[in-house]
Amino acid sequence: MKNQNYIVEYNGEPVTRLKFQSDGKADISTGYIMDAIWYTAEEASEVAAAIGKGAEVVEGNMTAKQQAAITVHGQNLLATFPNASERDPVKLCKKLHRLEVVAHRGATAYCNGTPFVAGIAGSYTSADYVYRFGHVEDDWAGFVGVILGKVNSLLGNHDKAVPVFVNGDARGYALKIDSDYVREEQRKAAAIQAKGAGLAKLHCDWGGYGIIAPEIGLEG
Repeated sequence: MKNQNYIVEYNGEPVTRLKFQSDGKADISTGYIMDAIWYTAEEASEVAAAIGKGAEVVEGNMTAKQQAAITVHGQNLLATFPNASERDPVKLCKKLHRLEVVAHRGATAYCNGTPFVAGIAGSYTSADYVYRFGHVEDDWAGFVGVILGKVNSLLGNHDKAVPVFVNGDARGYALKIDSDYVREEQRKAAAIQAKGAGLAKLHCDWGGYGIIAPEIGLEG
């Protein structure tokens, strides 16, 4: 197996999406390292050359500890959501993290009252639909519906047995699990001295809310 231990940074940030337009120009997005595209050294050099000015090849720095932490979180998610469509714990975390980023950016726009394009299509909106929170009635509810639809589909939470919601306060994580539900599941696990992965071991914030996509990939 080829050693894909290199990423490409653009203006100092990891490239997380790369698509070449018909005119040959690179259409890219940047973000967190856990969402970065990984390449071999040769592939990374070719991509950086294609992107041009501002692109740089960097040897990946996700440690074994970080990889293990992501894996454990993914296993806890899979134990909590046994019908998840993505069964690989690391891939599940990455897919959910992408939705967390969009949801958090949406929450920030909601708090600031600024227009927002999610880049995700819903049942009644296109991917380039401009949400105008606070100005267009039901836009926030519509955005939340799109995000939760994607999240619950990925987690196999079709009957919404686990109460996942979008937090509209941009100061915290966007994708959360109801705190009362988490506390009850933790109580049940403690009563039977449950071992192994599960909701009782899922990352929580100070309020006791379960966090779907924490930034564990960036911790040392």
